[in-house]
Amino acid sequence: MRILEIGVFKAGLTKLFASSSLNIISYDGVDPYLGSDDDPYTGAYWDSSSDADKIYLSAKKYYDSKGYSLHRMTSAEYFDSAYKSKEYDIIYVDGDHRMYYAMQDMEEYIHLLAENGIMLVDDYGNVDTPEVTHALNRFIDNRRDVIKEIGYYISPFQNVGKYIPVSQTTVYFTADKGRLNSGFVSKRYNVSEALKKLVNEDGIKRIALFGAGRHTEWMNDVFGKLNMPCIAAVLDDYPDKTKNFWGLTPVKASEWDTTQADAIILSSDCKQEMMRKRCRELFGDALPLIDLYEGLPTGPYPK
Repeated sequence: MRILEIGVFKAGLTKLFASSSLNIISYDGVDPYLGSDDDPYTGAYWDSSSDADKIYLSAKKYYDSKGYSLHRMTSAEYFDSAYKSKEYDIIYVDGDHRMYYAMQDMEEYIHLLAENGIMLVDDYGNVDTPEVTHALNRFIDNRRDVIKEIGYYISPFQNVGKYIPVSQTTVYFTADKGRLNSGFVSKRYNVSEALKKLVNEDGIKRIALFGAGRHTEWMNDVFGKLNMPCIAAVLDDYPDKTKNFWGLTPVKASEWDTTQADAIILSSDCKQEMMRKRCRELFGDALPLIDLYEGLPTGPYPK
């Protein structure tokens, strides 16, 4: 069995798998062990970055003793390194429990399932982590064409600092690999790949984004630490000066100087043609217009 565990913490689940009768060929664990001030799990699982370091080193010691691999990175980072090169018989999802990140793990890692592989999602129905429940419900609705079999088991669980256990469900399912669209993986992955192509293949270093709405807000959240390409401006016909993207205040598109960027990204996953027409009215052919979803199925895509 090739096993992947997302969200390792102290390696408690890893030890359960190791003590089972499964013939484990390889075992990869993924957990960033941040402990920073902006880590949502600081104060719950660790108190500081140094505390997270200690927990990581303890878990890694166990992993090393078993010949397993513990990857100190986010699940998104690991997916980018593993996609098209690895696949697993069991994938256990117990990482970031916030809505967007939980759903992203399911959307992306289903592509790493081997034929007849099983994905398990922890903490469904846990009153302390309701966003996981919402994420899995939406994921199942979106991927009914791919999910073959689905089941669950219920178990009591007592959170740290709580006096009474709660009931939580682990949901498991298999997927029809032949129905997975190899072109579209997830919104994050495909946009990330498109941005890399702009820099590495097209030589574009500075970009402006046209549209200061929800899609740009999403990009700012997901790619907030983007270094290349450089975000030179965020453009809008009616800019909201109270907003901030990558440290920039949106500017009125009709007043913007096109020499500040090498290309304009049409910042939408469903209104690109309308934006393209408006940009041509404003800027003519001064800059190339980039559709991050070109060649993919028509959006909008799940956020």
